[in-house]
Amino acid sequence: MKTARVVLALALASIAFVVFAADSPLEQYIFKYRGQTRLHYSGEHINTNELPAGEYFWFRWDGRNYRIEDARTLAQLDEALRPVRTAKAESREVKNKRRDLKSRERELRREQRSLEREIRTASRRGDEVSRFESDVRTIERKRETLERDMNALEADLERMSDRIDGLNAEAERKWLRIVGDAVRSGAAKRE
Repeated sequence: MKTARVVLALALASIAFVVFAADSPLEQYIFKYRGQTRLHYSGEHINTNELPAGEYFWFRWDGRNYRIEDARTLAQLDEALRPVRTAKAESREVKNKRRDLKSRERELRREQRSLEREIRTASRRGDEVSRFESDVRTIERKRETLERDMNALEADLERMSDRIDGLNAEAERKWLRIVGDAVRSGAAKRE
């Protein structure tokens, strides 16, 4: 019975989140802070080099345009993104490892092709090819290990992607609270 209540609670929470996300009053935004720009904008392309200078959070809330320049509010918005940035940095590290493994995979393929050429040449000359068996087994073991490592990294990346999606959703919930407070308090100036 307890399991059924937990499953029902999770189902209701996910439905509530979907409704919340679909009804979000935060329609579009541009967040420029500490040398970085994050934006969510529909419509025409935005050239980030042409955005106004300074640190601010411009957004459309319930059809109205606002701008926040208050340092405390900008810091709160930035802090809400910290877990997302951390997770993305971890994801980049894993992607770099995957890139290195793919490079190693290409090297092993080159070694294998070279060895296959040597075996064909030796075979055509009538030489004994059994002397290559050890090299063939070594390459096969390396490729099997590499394949296991690649599969593990791919699984890690999938888990990280799901985690980043969850962290983005949490950051959006925090942003909605922060932005809503700024609109109500007047820290968000209407444009």
